Amino acid sequence: MKAMDDVSCSGSFCTVTCCIQNWGVGEPQLFGDSHALEKSISTYDIPSDFRLNYVWDLPVGKGKKLFNVQRGWINQMIGNWKTSGNLEERSGLPFTVWAGTSAAFPDDVAHLRPNVVPGVNPIIPNWEQGCNNAVTQTCPYINTAYFTPPKTLTPGDATRVMDAIRMPHIQNFNMAFLKEFPIHERIKLAFRAELYAALNHPQFSTNQNYFTLYTGLNYVGTTTPTPTANNIVSSFANISNTMSGGRRSIQLGLKLYF
Repeated sequence: MKAMDDVSCSGSFCTVTCCIQNWGVGEPQLFGDSHALEKSISTYDIPSDFRLNYVWDLPVGKGKKLFNVQRGWINQMIGNWKTSGNLEERSGLPFTVWAGTSAAFPDDVAHLRPNVVPGVNPIIPNWEQGCNNAVTQTCPYINTAYFTPPKTLTPGDATRVMDAIRMPHIQNFNMAFLKEFPIHERIKLAFRAELYAALNHPQFSTNQNYFTLYTGLNYVGTTTPTPTANNIVSSFANISNTMSGGRRSIQLGLKLYF
């Protein structure tokens, strides 16, 4: 799927001046209050979402295809097992990136955007390998070379919400095993084991879906300043090393039916 609009917001993004046409109180609407510059994918755009749910009565035990044994105690061990589960594989949410500069406009021009560099990968390849640093607790994720500051008196060519930069995809798999022990014609005991996030797959995310890229850029005497390490917001390019979900938890239960 693909969702597009010119107004959507998400989380804390909704509480700030989000859009280029909001030029502040002193400067006239230089773009005629046009929303053309705001058109992009939606902040909630999820292009791919695969979900699978299943229930399987395992073909094992007395009267089944596998291990069709007649001895009672063996069948009590291996027969009457069922399993169920649900799987989700989903694209991550997109980012919004602000330039963090007024680009020499004489008024507060809300949130200008950076320019993007064609042909540069916006995501650092193999970024997961940097997530085991116990000191920094962060993973370098976004390639800052993908961006350059906007030129003087220009709003930048990055879209309001960026399809090219998304949080890592979400993977979650829950499963359960159920075993019934017949005791009497009207009495049975059911054992159930439930595994949430059964694969123990970490789900990395940032603490917000919008970022300011630069700070303290100087446009005096230049059309486009060259940012240094001091001008790039250090937290922008990193993703949290703390798992957001993905921790396996196991729940066991017994239920007597009578």
